[in-house]
Amino acid sequence: MLDDPFLETPSGQRIDQTDLGLLIKNIRHSLTDQRRGPVSISEDKDTIQIQVLANDHFREGVETTYQFLISKELWLPAEVGRSTPIGVQEGRIIFRNLRININVPDNLFQ
Repeated sequence: MLDDPFLETPSGQRIDQTDLGLLIKNIRHSLTDQRRGPVSISEDKDTIQIQVLANDHFREGVETTYQFLISKELWLPAEVGRSTPIGVQEGRIIFRNLRININVPDNLFQ
């Protein structure tokens, strides 16, 4: 069951909340209405790096520094890091071998 506590992170994020759609929506909120500090943007050959202090998406009343790495090839998140406002790392998600439009049949999702 999705409400099983074994399927949650310590912050209460459920396993069904880890999709890219929710992540992209949360990145937008971090840069707009939930932003609590300046936005830092840099880039290298393959990625755009964005760092911002924002409201934590899963813990009410907590501010988190997010580091988003966006793939220039796919224009999707390649990595997301979370840390406290003073720089203590709290988590990191890396998307490896991310592919789009791989012709998954529609009935797989039914």
